[in-house]
Amino acid sequence: MPRINRSAPHKPFRPHVPCERKRRFKTETEAQDAIEHASLMDIRLELKTYQCPYCNGWHLSSVK
Repeated sequence: MPRINRSAPHKPFRPHVPCERKRRFKTETEAQDAIEHASLMDIRLELKTYQCPYCNGWHLSSVK
């Protein structure tokens, strides 16, 4: 019997982007809504929004 080669599907090369694991929002308003929701869960949490230069989306960042 011939052997079956089950190799993993090819993934095209993507350069490492620092924000690929972060939650991305399309608009600043969506990011602000997420901050409001998160502050309901933990009142001590301080977050701000910023526009990412890599993906052009909006991310949340903790304020320290």
